[in-house]
Amino acid sequence: MPFGFIIDMTYVGRKGRYLQRERNINQPVAGTTQANPGVNIAALRPYKGYGSIRISENSGRSIYHSLQVSADRRYTNGLKVGAAYTLGKSEDNASDKRNVLWNSYDDSNFWGPSSFDRTHVLSVYYIYDLPFWRDPTTLLQNLLGGWQISGATFVRSGTPFSITRTNDIAGVGDGGFGQPVDIIGDPDANANGEFSTGADSNFFFNPAAFANPAAGKFGNSTRNILRNPGDQQWDLAVFKNFGLGGVRRLQLRAEIFNLLNKPNLSGVINDITNPNFGRVITKDNARRDIQLAARFLF
Repeated sequence: MPFGFIIDMTYVGRKGRYLQRERNINQPVAGTTQANPGVNIAALRPYKGYGSIRISENSGRSIYHSLQVSADRRYTNGLKVGAAYTLGKSEDNASDKRNVLWNSYDDSNFWGPSSFDRTHVLSVYYIYDLPFWRDPTTLLQNLLGGWQISGATFVRSGTPFSITRTNDIAGVGDGGFGQPVDIIGDPDANANGEFSTGADSNFFFNPAAFANPAAGKFGNSTRNILRNPGDQQWDLAVFKNFGLGGVRRLQLRAEIFNLLNKPNLSGVINDITNPNFGRVITKDNARRDIQLAARFLF
């Protein structure tokens, strides 16, 4: 391609079958506790006297499609630059072998985006030798030349999450594996996706779009219905090389991580019982770090 670039375009697809996941084989049907008030749940389970019994089963499936594009300019005349972008979509009904079905008798709403899925992933990288006095011949050129800049930038969209609660509305004896709620509106309505102090009207999604299901029922929302905020990282390094004669060289390095000193938003509060449901009230611990070093090459 022009300017010395090499372009690579690839479709990558993958299909998974018989993937491992877990099921609670001692879960009563929905509404059991409501239909039997005052009766110990252990006496109502399929295997009486026992609590949850989790078994591993190879019944999960997945499918992945992606367009992967990269552009790379090999190191020429002091410059190397490249970028890679992936547009992908991964869906499954178990993203991990320890995923436990919400409803042991019906996994229809357990199909959704994979927990690790990121729709957009972009990375850009570069190395540039400043064009003046790259090969110094005098002391002044050696002091003023020999500069090199390199960096990398990563930008990606957020991972998906479900709206569930852990108390037992469905009446199956336990809610520790999560139980879905009902979706009753548009999750994007009146949501600005901004950071919240907890006392403002900033919401990452519309909390009014979700409601508790009727007692004795699982909610109708599907797994991983919404997505967390995306994140980005900007790193930069500056090198100064001094020729010491022959192959000997002294290199001074300044490496700056998170150049923009920009923290990324943390996960959205997805617990419907939390007063900050639908908000992002924390950020990650990203900060600007500067590392200085000297390196002697011989």
